[in-house]
Amino acid sequence: MNKIIILLSLIVIGLGFGQSSEVESASVFNFLVGLKTGTNYDVAHSLNEDTRRWDGLGYNIGLEFETNFKNIIDLAVGCSYLRTAYTYKILGSSWGEDSTYFYNNLYMPIVVKLVLKIGQRVHPFVKIGAAGVFELSGKIKGWIEPAPFDIKIDSLVNNYCFLTGLGTDIQISSKLKLKPVFTYQRHLNIWAADTPYDIKKSFDCLFTVGVFYSVVL
Repeated sequence: MNKIIILLSLIVIGLGFGQSSEVESASVFNFLVGLKTGTNYDVAHSLNEDTRRWDGLGYNIGLEFETNFKNIIDLAVGCSYLRTAYTYKILGSSWGEDSTYFYNNLYMPIVVKLVLKIGQRVHPFVKIGAAGVFELSGKIKGWIEPAPFDIKIDSLVNNYCFLTGLGTDIQISSKLKLKPVFTYQRHLNIWAADTPYDIKKSFDCLFTVGVFYSVVL
């Protein structure tokens, strides 16, 4: 797990340094800063027969910083607030016992994008990268007959993800871009360390839209 994260980081850094001389010779360095927001669908699968699947909807908002090399390769890093939610229902329960785990996270992805220049204003891209999901706080809300409950989660964990996705650069003006993006990310470690359930895998599907401002140095 950690080896995968380290390898991806080295690849990203290597791409950056490998392109630096070309950027300097061209005397043009494109830098973009963007505000993005969206929703995320969070899923976890358990080996527990009573709570096989957990899922829920969350949201995210944050900043992304991006550089472009020769109008083909983008390197992007981000820092966002990510709200995740996982709801499970006790299967076979006539009382309808269920719980939702809510987490407030600091989300920090690093991504390499390959941009396809097939139009004047609309440029699709594919991306690959890694991300850290750092739990800041959490709580469990639910209902067990005859009353609801709301419990703070004390034991928090840091999650690391492999991610890939598709998106589009839409040139609004010479300085502004709109970027709708779909991201699939797979968690490389178990997120629910404080639960008795055996989580075998978990992933997130994120859809975000960002507005980016371009600065040429």
